[in-house]
Amino acid sequence: MFIVITTMFSLILGTVAGLMQTKMKRLLAFSTISHVGFILIGLTANGSEISLNAIVFYLVQYTLTVVLTFLVLIAYEATTSRAGSSYIDSRTDNTETSQS
Repeated sequence: MFIVITTMFSLILGTVAGLMQTKMKRLLAFSTISHVGFILIGLTANGSEISLNAIVFYLVQYTLTVVLTFLVLIAYEATTSRAGSSYIDSRTDNTETSQS
């Protein structure tokens, strides 16, 4: 019963929090929380060897997808770095140096 509650909480929290994000890295982080819920559904569904193989496949493909997406976002940010207007990074850096 605990896994079912955790699954539902993970799916709902990850989805709702992800919908409110404006930064891509944070959106991917909350998407991962939601996808943990999908993995837990696979664990609670039946627990057979087929479901465990599906979970391993899902983990591998999701990990590769997220890592490659982060690399694309980092490369995009490096080529289009404009101070204060980044939609990718989760932190804001609005400090400007001025010499008087």
